[in-house]
Amino acid sequence: MMLTVIGFSVIPLVVAWGSGADSPLLFNSGWRLGVVIGCLFFLPVCHGSLLQNRAVCRLIWQRMFSWAMLFVIIGSFQFALFTYSTRFIDIAIAAVLLETWPIFLIILTGRLFKKEHRYRATSATTFVLVALGFAGFVLVIASQTANPWELLRLDSASLFALGIVLAMLAAGVSVMEAAFNFRWGVSLSRELSAAATLPEEGSGLELFCVIVAFTVASVVSAPIHAAAGLMSGETITGQSLVIAIVGGGIVQAVASILYRAAILNTNNLGINALGYTVPIFSLLWLAVFSHIKVARVDYLVIGAAAIITANVLINFEPKIQQKGR
Repeated sequence: MMLTVIGFSVIPLVVAWGSGADSPLLFNSGWRLGVVIGCLFFLPVCHGSLLQNRAVCRLIWQRMFSWAMLFVIIGSFQFALFTYSTRFIDIAIAAVLLETWPIFLIILTGRLFKKEHRYRATSATTFVLVALGFAGFVLVIASQTANPWELLRLDSASLFALGIVLAMLAAGVSVMEAAFNFRWGVSLSRELSAAATLPEEGSGLELFCVIVAFTVASVVSAPIHAAAGLMSGETITGQSLVIAIVGGGIVQAVASILYRAAILNTNNLGINALGYTVPIFSLLWLAVFSHIKVARVDYLVIGAAAIITANVLINFEPKIQQKGR
């Protein structure tokens, strides 16, 4: 999970290096292509026997066209929205807002697995902590300017609000991607276990299934992003495209695989709390490489701390833990 933290926290810096805001759709197309390449290195090496099993491939194809997979594909637009938001707000603010997604992932995951009693219910305290996270969200927004009341001026508020909305949409579709990725993968792994004798069982099979879903979503979304970018008149330099592909393949793919492996190999969702330190490291990398240009760094730091604290405490709530399988 700590390796996951390092990987995810580097993403805003890689986006800044690659000038992703100049061509968000084409940049995300290259990013998703990199994800596909990274996952296609992982799957044959670690789960080659499953890929060679005809029954497995047949069931994967049958389950490919489902609502859960559609939501995973929609979730793959997270970094297009994130990079586009950095046109209107500082990338440091966008990075912190993107990392609000874990607050809501716990709630959505609990709902998706409610009938199976895989995760215990959330408590009233959880919603108080969500309010704390929202307070941090407000402070992060206010850090954009020395006088927060200026954000209410009509001549500057519209574009700033657009940036905030895009960053929050990026967080929202991130929740969608993660939650339904697990939903699709876990359901498929159970069907496979019931349908045939397989060389892998338990979390190993589940990891294979969730990575398959992640890979398929990237395969589908990469050309969609490319087509939309070209149709909207975007252009991208060779350097930016290379950074996007390398970032997707090395940073996003590896961190995403490690994250899913960490979640599937533990019985306590409190391990997520480690992952929610990502904004701290993101701000650190951006500060070191001079990409933070907010007017009120104190608001940004306090707001980020509130969001992180809410995330951590939510995951250490007694009821936010996994039951025995």
